[in-house]
Amino acid sequence: MLLAKTYYVTRMGKTVIETTGILDVLTYLIENKESEILATDLKNAVSNYQQISNILKNLEDRKMIEIIQETKPRKRKLISLTPRGEDLAKRLLKLNEEIEAQ
Repeated sequence: MLLAKTYYVTRMGKTVIETTGILDVLTYLIENKESEILATDLKNAVSNYQQISNILKNLEDRKMIEIIQETKPRKRKLISLTPRGEDLAKRLLKLNEEIEAQ
């Protein structure tokens, strides 16, 4: 879909995105930011759904997303972009549009 299977965006010598599927998750979150997004919704966005826990942990550790765990009425994880994550997602989508336009 976008760029390649593994994406590398470096800033100040640190790899920001290095796991397959992260760009797909960021894209899904930015395109659906007005909706309530559950972790289970992301199975449609990521081809390798087994990796979703690792992807979400990576993004949360980097303060790109916020995960809210609810237990009532049932157990579920609500996912939302942080301002930092939204900024990165917008920049990556713009970059992808430029690449596809060539």
